Amino acid sequence: PLFRFFEWSILQDLRVKCELTHHVICCIFAEESSPVIGLRSFVMPLRASNFDENELKPVVFIGNSAFLRKEWRHICNFPKVY
Repeated sequence: PLFRFFEWSILQDLRVKCELTHHVICCIFAEESSPVIGLRSFVMPLRASNFDENELKPVVFIGNSAFLRKEWRHICNFPKVY
């Protein structure tokens, strides 16, 4: 189906952008109607100020896109978060 192709193409673009090596993958099992879980609290220690830019591992969130949109505004300004 078209939706699966869309998901696949997003992952392909993501693979090209960050090469998915030495990364953190976080699978979020939530529905669109689920309450937010505070992904910012998860990301903050991974982006502590004592890390140099080249030490940061990409963080990739995989899950329901409607749910992740609700959390995205809290994590979108962190570097290398997808």
